[in-house]
Amino acid sequence: MENDSKDYSSAPQTYLYSISISSLPGIRDAPVLEVKAGDSLRDAIRLLYEKNAAVALITDNSSANNAATSKLSDRYIGVISFASMVLWCIERLKKDGANQSQKEAGQHAVEGFISRLDQNPDLKQAKVGELAKYFLWDPYIPVHLEDDTLFQVLLLLSKHQLLVLPVIKRATDHVIGFISQNAVVKFLLRSSGLEWFDSIANVTLSKFRFQRKNSVYQVYGDQSISEALLVLTENRFATVAAVDRITGELIGTVRKDDNTLLNNYQLFSKSKTMTLAEFIKIASNEDSYNLITDNQQHDPVAQSLRLRNNFILRMDSPVIHKEPDTLKQVMVKMTETNNESSFIVDELNRMIAALTFKDIIIEFAPPCLESRINGGGFFEPALQKTGCHIENGTLVSDQ
Repeated sequence: MENDSKDYSSAPQTYLYSISISSLPGIRDAPVLEVKAGDSLRDAIRLLYEKNAAVALITDNSSANNAATSKLSDRYIGVISFASMVLWCIERLKKDGANQSQKEAGQHAVEGFISRLDQNPDLKQAKVGELAKYFLWDPYIPVHLEDDTLFQVLLLLSKHQLLVLPVIKRATDHVIGFISQNAVVKFLLRSSGLEWFDSIANVTLSKFRFQRKNSVYQVYGDQSISEALLVLTENRFATVAAVDRITGELIGTVRKDDNTLLNNYQLFSKSKTMTLAEFIKIASNEDSYNLITDNQQHDPVAQSLRLRNNFILRMDSPVIHKEPDTLKQVMVKMTETNNESSFIVDELNRMIAALTFKDIIIEFAPPCLESRINGGGFFEPALQKTGCHIENGTLVSDQ
């Protein structure tokens, strides 16, 4: 039994160390773009939209510094997302009372949006670098294609709030792509059937301590769009739940990476009077806004870092789970629908908890301060073997 226990605790670590990150899907599926900290937001937004990229690397303004840098990959100082830039601008445009009621979509929406930025002196001059002081940059934490493993990836994604991990090819010292959280969870599902994986993945949601319902993850349907956007921008949530105030029922979601926000930016001049429920109804009626069906063929990992995604759930159809569902069922559902966030609801569709890709990754990652189940899933037996345990989020020696 002792040998069996030892094998059980070391198996996942050995497995994770043996998986090169080159095995992860989708690394090269999105273009690698660069913007300078001194570039205007309007130009950066247009670039990412035209190249169909959800994120870009940020370089220092000084070309002299860049030239003097010994490694090409050391030029980067952060990562910025298209969604963060658009939301930051929308938050300021909604104060602009210009009346534009005609709905736009696609390239027309982008050009119309940029035209609005040009009409606002402050936004016209706004630079990518300004978003750093609002904590809207992500840190640049790269991994190496040839050397790093799934173990390092899980460790980084569980400890840091990261959209992506840039991947460097050592031979050329270039960033060749990105690892998304979706790709990691999708890859973990390949371990289905292995004892160490199933011991976590086959556990029902009621056994986990995922973030319970609270005021910061939800906005009532009768509240204004303005309040929903404020929650998205200030708390860096990927998704905010819209809840009926009377029944408590989940009626929809607002995703920060959703092109519907851009296509309907004109409505934000009414953001203090239009309710979130009204906005969700309008946005969900768009012809171009598709509901995923079981018989559609698509690759969610390939789509996860693209802006124009044909497989996006409608705003009035959030991804939901019930407490008897297993973590594995959640992993399958979230990766197939490419949703960073989902919600656990009761039999009356009332929200119990919010669930993200990071929550899932934490359960399969090495022990860390953010782990919510006694130090982290299958690493608990390994900790016991070394005479340690997790207590109140801290690693404690039993000696």
